[in-house]
Amino acid sequence: MQPKTTCLLIFTGAACAITLLASEPWKSKDSSQWSSEEVDKVLTDSPWAKKLSVSSETAGRGQGRSGGRRGGGMGGGRGGIGFPGGGYPGGGGYPGGGGYPGGGGYPGGGGGYPGGGGYPGAVKQEIVLRWESAQPIQEALARRSGHRSAASDETEKSADAKAETSKAETSKASSDSAKPADINQKYYVVAILGLHLPSHRSDSDSSDDSSSSDRRNSTEELRNRFLDAGQLIPKNGVPIAADDVQFEGHNGSIAIRYLFPKTFPIDAGEKEIVFQFQSSGFKFDHKFKLSDMNYQGKLAL
Repeated sequence: MQPKTTCLLIFTGAACAITLLASEPWKSKDSSQWSSEEVDKVLTDSPWAKKLSVSSETAGRGQGRSGGRRGGGMGGGRGGIGFPGGGYPGGGGYPGGGGYPGGGGYPGGGGGYPGGGGYPGAVKQEIVLRWESAQPIQEALARRSGHRSAASDETEKSADAKAETSKAETSKASSDSAKPADINQKYYVVAILGLHLPSHRSDSDSSDDSSSSDRRNSTEELRNRFLDAGQLIPKNGVPIAADDVQFEGHNGSIAIRYLFPKTFPIDAGEKEIVFQFQSSGFKFDHKFKLSDMNYQGKLAL
């Protein structure tokens, strides 16, 4: 091989490697240096998050797995976590609004297909499936929250108003952040973002006409219906059942979060783990490759 050809191949290989690293900010940069575009990539197109196209031809005909409470298995107790607002503290997901990209799910933030009565025939939806308890995801959510706070600060009318806003946000963050942090220590949290499930008459309604008791009852019914719908399936082990499922938005239209207990540890030896969801006519799964889910030198789940 000619020397010039060899040099060209080396140069081309090095350029490709640099481009690859640049396209994977979790490998090449500290999270404090991630741009808004890089944050979005981590949250929607990374080893911990993928965009999926899912469809249902049988929505409204019942569930693929039986609903209700399980009588045992690998999920632990069925008491429920029950955070205020039916999800993470404040009902707003992780800090920074960890819902579907853009902050509020699909346009209108509504629940169910237009008209609220199920889906007519086959319906395709674009969702994001995200391993939300992973450290890079948490850092990306915090980074996105910081970007939004900075943009908001520019619209403040005075330095005093800015100071008061900052103080209030800091106080709220310090009081709310402990619960998600505790959750991430105890659970693998896998979130389905942007999935619109067919509505039932008893489903949660966020309108002022619904009493808090009615909302609690319908949220509990949702939990009973969908608790068994999601599971983690290690390549070399027994499926892991969720301890709890949390809903953000009407029927979880912004996010449905499954909390899997870390009492059943997952290590790199598994090589891959599948999240599977089957309910209300929807059936989809995604294979997470553990070898790609390393962050700062260790497996990040």
